[in-house]
Amino acid sequence: IFTKFKYSKEEIDAVAIRYLPSSRLKKKISIYSLGEGKKISLIIWELLTPKLSMMDEITNGLDYQALADLKKVLSEAKTDKIILLTGHDFSFYEDIIDNLYVLSDYKIIQEMKWKDYGVKGTYEKYFAPRN
Repeated sequence: IFTKFKYSKEEIDAVAIRYLPSSRLKKKISIYSLGEGKKISLIIWELLTPKLSMMDEITNGLDYQALADLKKVLSEAKTDKIILLTGHDFSFYEDIIDNLYVLSDYKIIQEMKWKDYGVKGTYEKYFAPRN
């Protein structure tokens, strides 16, 4: 449905198998865990290959291998796509981001110079609650 049937079963399987074993892909999605559901979303994203993507908390529920694979896929994809990510897994994002922005009321209010402190350090310096 999402891909308008422009892919063969073999093409879909080639992408899907990177995220879920074929035995799991035969199960009903309603019994998938949070991480497995995220992996289905990533399979669809890879098949659609959009030029602009916005993803929120993409690391939630993913295991170590899925995170490593996702990091590789995003790093490769960002060369010819615009990918906007939000999340709190600072160490994951730090390795792949080019720019860090602060959003407020649906607007970009500031581009952060984050490389001196890292993503976590920048958050702690400017945004973390202080006692």
